Amino acid sequence: RTAAANKAAAAAAGRAKHPQSSSHFRPQQEQPLAYHHPGVSLPAKLQNKTKEEQIVRCAQRMSCHPMAVDTMIKSLTALQKTPHNPKFRTVDTQNPGYVKFLGDLPGVSGMWTAMNFQTVGSKLILAESSVDPALLYLGISALETVRSSKEYIEAKRLYKFQTELEQIQQEGDRSQDEAIQRAECMSKCPSEPPLGRGALLQLVMGDQTVRRRFDGDDVLQDVLYWIGAHGTQITAKLLDRTWCLMDLNQNGRAPIDCEADRDKTLQYIGCWPSGRFEIRPSPDEWVTTK
Repeated sequence: RTAAANKAAAAAAGRAKHPQSSSHFRPQQEQPLAYHHPGVSLPAKLQNKTKEEQIVRCAQRMSCHPMAVDTMIKSLTALQKTPHNPKFRTVDTQNPGYVKFLGDLPGVSGMWTAMNFQTVGSKLILAESSVDPALLYLGISALETVRSSKEYIEAKRLYKFQTELEQIQQEGDRSQDEAIQRAECMSKCPSEPPLGRGALLQLVMGDQTVRRRFDGDDVLQDVLYWIGAHGTQITAKLLDRTWCLMDLNQNGRAPIDCEADRDKTLQYIGCWPSGRFEIRPSPDEWVTTK
């Protein structure tokens, strides 16, 4: 055998003669946290904290979901007023309303647990003997506090905007006058350039994105006619600054002034060779500077 082979064999024999016990040898990745970071301790799990801490944290986690906060307040308030009514101590998690507004959103399950609800199949049940007025008071108070947070206010504002936008878009199917006005708006749009020519504009409206090509010398008013074909009230809200038109290709830029720039070409306002717009609820400063 070669010298290297002899050396390897000797090393193997030594390990066999003096084996390391499993209690003294563990792969590095299996060592506990304290081994690598002796000064660091893991925070306690949420379920191991006090009820008050659980309630406050769960309420905070729900802050970006305003309808969940509102629905939870409504449920807990009804339970607080009539704790003896089994209707308010039973929650059907498969109910369409529950799925839509609460479902598996952050903080929801933890809040029910903190209120002493128990899972029984697809339902959450609170025994009458487990109703705790102090916990209900803490839960409602924590959720009311969340209602004044920046996250809740912005999310509620966006939710109202999206709801109103959907209603406006559906109005064309319910109102003949609106359908006629939308058709008139579309008739005022310039002809769409063929594929491979012109600027492609993308417009985000809530959960929907629509696309159309325009020539570089088309003006913003032409785009407003196109938007009006999806809902005449949308254009009206852009002009009175209830809503605003944002250029997603230019971060940090103020909303497009649909009134002052309506006769400007798309190339002039920076939408060439393409443009990405989004309709949003107007920030307060945009409304007040009109």
